[in-house]
Amino acid sequence: MPGRTIRLLLSDIDGTLTGADGRGHSARLLPAMQRLMARGVKIGVVSGRDTLSVWVVHRLFDLDGPIIAENGAEMILRPAKGGCNARVCGGLSSRRIAANDRPPAPPTRP
Repeated sequence: MPGRTIRLLLSDIDGTLTGADGRGHSARLLPAMQRLMARGVKIGVVSGRDTLSVWVVHRLFDLDGPIIAENGAEMILRPAKGGCNARVCGGLSSRRIAANDRPPAPPTRP
């Protein structure tokens, strides 16, 4: 579409960033991703894998976009190099999750 700019690219890992067995990748892949990021495109990963293994791939490729793992049950919107921030579970912010974990207030009598 004319006049539109790609700002975010999300990719699966197995069979997309890596071979079907989860190992290796094309020699052209990393330079292509670096060119996209240099143009301001954030690149993140989406996978059914567990969060730790997705995080490892994210760091190995030095990506700057979000992480979506555990078949969408875990989302890290702004991963930081030394840890993570803006973690979201099931579409709820951590503050909202904490609020939902509180016991319900006792009913009031009219």
